[in-house]
Amino acid sequence: MMQPRDYLSTFLLVGMIIGAVLGVFVAHPAMNLPAFSGFNVGGKSLFPTLFITIACGAVSGFHSLVSSGTSSKTVSNEKDMLCVGYGSMMVESLLGVIALVVVGAAAVGGKMPEGTPFQIFSGNVAGFLTLLGIPKHVATCFMTMCVSALALTSLDSVARIGRMSFQELFMGEAADGSDLTGVRKLFTNKYFSTVITLFFGFLLCLGGYNNIWPLFGAANQLLASLVLIALSVFLLTTGRKGWMLYAPMCIMLVVTFTALVQAVIGIFTKIFVTGGFVFMIDGLQLIVALLLIADYFKDKDYEAVPAVLCKNHGPFTWGKDGHEAVHNAVVLEEVAKMAARCEMINPQVKPAPQELQDKHYYRKHGANAYYGQK
Repeated sequence: MMQPRDYLSTFLLVGMIIGAVLGVFVAHPAMNLPAFSGFNVGGKSLFPTLFITIACGAVSGFHSLVSSGTSSKTVSNEKDMLCVGYGSMMVESLLGVIALVVVGAAAVGGKMPEGTPFQIFSGNVAGFLTLLGIPKHVATCFMTMCVSALALTSLDSVARIGRMSFQELFMGEAADGSDLTGVRKLFTNKYFSTVITLFFGFLLCLGGYNNIWPLFGAANQLLASLVLIALSVFLLTTGRKGWMLYAPMCIMLVVTFTALVQAVIGIFTKIFVTGGFVFMIDGLQLIVALLLIADYFKDKDYEAVPAVLCKNHGPFTWGKDGHEAVHNAVVLEEVAKMAARCEMINPQVKPAPQELQDKHYYRKHGANAYYGQK
């Protein structure tokens, strides 16, 4: 159901971009906004907000997450992903430039026109299309359909991914869910998990578009940074060149962590100094993330377990420094190779008894360790 709808929506989106580009060239509108008004706008610095906003057209954690589950299953050859991935980001960057031109042309006296971003964009591009001889009502209807298709496609994808991510938090070892009972079985139910996902999305919407967009930008670019780190580690451990990832990885880490620190400082400032703390806007995302991390490691020693295998996702490793984290990633990969080869030799192989695992572990770790010289 999802792919045919997205396939048809693609024609509308491509038509919208082509129409907008032609309209801009034909209309050649004047920009009614100042080219530069300073590094502080509305009392806020352009860094890092500007960069976590415009970077979505160049590197996107959301697109990385989506591509791992959908794009990888729809391409016939892995080599095609270079054109698909890079081409998509180029088109999105082009759309960003066109949107900036449209907003600049629609501004009056150096101020933004009234209305939502979708209304401003679709209404003014429709005005450009009338210069090509297209009737005003036809152009407006076409642009409204294009923008609506974009919004609905994005919302559907986000809802599905959110629902699947929520389900995976409570999945057991069995792929078919046969080992689930009680609350976990309820939380992995597709209908219940869908309602929960949409409910939290509704709560965030109550905070308003202008408050949610910076949260999305920061979360999106932080996820993109993690993807770049994972790719860099993978290329390093497999003996491939990965130097081209180091610069964007470091830049995005600096930008996103700056935004994260500023957000945390702003939240505590609202709580203890100025007031005005709104839970649904300022605290929900941070609290949920902390609870998820705490829930997983509540019964584990994170120093003794320096790696996590995530279902339907890549592994995570850490250490006292970057070198140790990469070392743990290599160890994890070797252990996974041994386990995979063991199952290839004997598909019915069973895990070693827990008492045997504990014996080999505690003879080298803990206060009663006795293995090796002291």
